[in-house]
Amino acid sequence: MERTNKDLQNRLDIEKWVASEQAGVDLCGTFAHCPYCRKNEEYEYTCARAVRRMLIAERKNAKK
Repeated sequence: MERTNKDLQNRLDIEKWVASEQAGVDLCGTFAHCPYCRKNEEYEYTCARAVRRMLIAERKNAKK
């Protein structure tokens, strides 16, 4: 995984763009990390931060 939010966000943006182009619609809000998005609170690297929150939640759930 990318070390910085900026690098991770760049990769996610490209993946989302390619997938959206293939689907013919904007796929924002449809990825596994989207429920962890705080778009109203964060203005930079929203997807990257959502992925990192998702991974933390997954680790916590795995420890239960």
